[in-house]
Amino acid sequence: MTYSTLIDTEALSHRLGDPDWVVVDCRFDLAMAIAGIEGPLLYAGLLERVNSRPGPPRRPGRRAAEGRTIGAWLRSLILLLALGAAQASAASEDRPWLRQYKQALRGLWSEVYREGGKTLYCGAHFGRDKGTRINAEHVFPMSWVARELGCGTRNHCRNTSPAFNRIEDDLHNIFPALAEINEARGARRYGEIPGEARAYGSCDVEIRGREIEPGPQVRGDIARAMFYMRQRYGLPIYRRQAELLARWNREDPPDATERARNDRIQRIQGRRNPYIDNPGLARLDP
Repeated sequence: MTYSTLIDTEALSHRLGDPDWVVVDCRFDLAMAIAGIEGPLLYAGLLERVNSRPGPPRRPGRRAAEGRTIGAWLRSLILLLALGAAQASAASEDRPWLRQYKQALRGLWSEVYREGGKTLYCGAHFGRDKGTRINAEHVFPMSWVARELGCGTRNHCRNTSPAFNRIEDDLHNIFPALAEINEARGARRYGEIPGEARAYGSCDVEIRGREIEPGPQVRGDIARAMFYMRQRYGLPIYRRQAELLARWNREDPPDATERARNDRIQRIQGRRNPYIDNPGLARLDP
């Protein structure tokens, strides 16, 4: 873990006896709750150790009293933060779907796109540090999955449906996308929209009504992911949509980048998308 100090050691040495100063070591991660209560004890012990630093004895008086008050306040604050982190960690243990989904996303960013890549709809390049503008897009929308399974809202499905969790975690259905485009897409179906009324700058994507039209360079990737989801989980694709996707599959065959992605996901999940290996498998009907 890397860190930088806010004050150098020489300057700090002149302040060690000053009752108006409290030294706090922030190199530790407050989210690191160790065996429940050990996390809070770790941080409380850290502050106690810092407060017992060597220095000339303090004279009783207003400044000393204020120093004790500040120290007590900081101890309470650190305990509250650490206890909150421990509770959050325990809550995630009670929600196994959260661990599974986070693990899937870690695999997506650290393995599938370990050297970076391009976003699905806009082709925006990103490196190992994708930042906050890029998130994970489910090509086959999870709201469609929830409706098909009849398990309620997405959050309710996550807590009640193991089938939903398995589908949500499947990396063959998850692609990097600009968060703005991901949100705009929502659960819109794929289509072809007349004209080129682009609302997102140079990004080759159009959205109108209940449809979204991606650029020609990724239509085949989308089609093969959609056919995979139908074949793997028995999810329906309506005939008109299937006809469009079948054409996209023919017009935009797999390239080296898509095949490499398939290889990496196989190493993580143990299964491939057969429509990338053999695009001719795509049919209108399952």
